[in-house]
Formats: sequence, C-alpha cells, structure tokens
Amino acid sequence: SQADILVVIGTSLQVYPAAGLLEDAPHTCRIFLIDPNDISVLRKDVQIIQKQAVEGVKELLKIIMD
Repeated sequence: SQADILVVIGTSLQVYPAAGLLEDAPHTCRIFLIDPNDISVLRKDVQIIQKQAVEGVKELLKIIMD
C-alpha cells in the first residue's frame, strides 16, 4: 500500500499471490510487468515489458533511470 514502484516478473497472473499484486498496488504506484508471453491486465496503468526476465529488467532499468 506504500510502494512507489511494483515490478512483477514472469507470471501468468493466474495464481495467487501474484495474481492479486497488481490490484493491491496503490494507484500512485508505477507498475511494471515483465513476461515474454502476451498477458492482458485489467489496470490501464500497468506497463508491460514483453521480454524474458534478463532483457526485461535491462529495459526496466533504462525506463526508470530516465
């Protein structure tokens, strides 16, 4: 409830607790989902990085460092 950034890596969002993480994050939180698969999320403010974990984290670092 107090996070500034939430990063979820490699989950289909079908199994709890990972499935509830995005919905529990505050609306002021920047949310990133890193997964190579095509995943649909209900929240519009989730930035999806559709890559494997290593490459996705590299891209995430570029995004948050800018």
